[in-house]
Amino acid sequence: MPPVPKMDAVTQPNLRAPARSSFGDRINRCLDEAAASGLNQSDRAAYSRSCANTRE
Repeated sequence: MPPVPKMDAVTQPNLRAPARSSFGDRINRCLDEAAASGLNQSDRAAYSRSCANTRE
């Protein structure tokens, strides 16, 4: 049975950052966004490199 929280107990917030998705997942998502925006192939490549390196 899990412990019952107490009203006066001090709790610690969970400060762990969410796990970052893999580089391949980020590239695919960025390529999809670029294609949906109507960018040509060379512009999609430039956009996806920049996008994947700045995303989480």
